[in-house]
Amino acid sequence: MARGYYLLAISPAGYSFVLGLEARTKAECDQTIRWMRVGQFNMEYAITSYDPVMAYFVAEDGNSYRPSYEPYTETAKNRFQLHLKGRRN
Repeated sequence: MARGYYLLAISPAGYSFVLGLEARTKAECDQTIRWMRVGQFNMEYAITSYDPVMAYFVAEDGNSYRPSYEPYTETAKNRFQLHLKGRRN
């Protein structure tokens, strides 16, 4: 299985949330960031992989995140959690 990446948006206060609940390629993450910049959504973004052992997202710079899922329905959040538990990076 190809390695999946997740794109996180990070607020100035350090809060993070997942942009989309499906794994992407690194190129897809980069393209999404470029589109967000065109749309003037000038937040910090992190391309991450999921560490199923520690249950958090890890960026290439070593920073780790446990993002909020508030924008998503309970059903979507639960489906995403099941997906993450089954994924092996």
